[in-house]
Amino acid sequence: MQMTDIDSDTAIAVRKSADVAGRQKSHARSSSAVFFSRKMKDIDPNTAISLQCPACSHEFPMSAAVLRSVQATIAKDLQADLIRRETQIEERLNAAEEKESAVEKRAATLDEDVQKLVDVRLRDEVEKVRKSEAKKAADAQGTI
Repeated sequence: MQMTDIDSDTAIAVRKSADVAGRQKSHARSSSAVFFSRKMKDIDPNTAISLQCPACSHEFPMSAAVLRSVQATIAKDLQADLIRRETQIEERLNAAEEKESAVEKRAATLDEDVQKLVDVRLRDEVEKVRKSEAKKAADAQGTI
């Protein structure tokens, strides 16, 4: 009975380590993609590109037609990504503007409420002082 517990724990540990290894491989690929894209910036677009056969390692030049096709596909993908990102930014901007407008409306409402409370308290205080002064005047009249 204990062997099955140990076996299941070992299986879980193996699955976890495989998951960690997968994430590490994925990270390594993403960092190499960044390195590759940085290398691509340094390439002169007018320079001939040569390809290497993965089976025999023979190098041969990429034809202009294939190169134009690849460039067109990449340009199309980049344009679609740019449009998607612009749309997302515009949506975020609109949402932020709506929130800002709501906050401004709320602030204006709060300012009005505060002003009303100040006015009411000021009137009450003025009335209180008037009554107090009237009482003092009446008392002073009564003592004369």
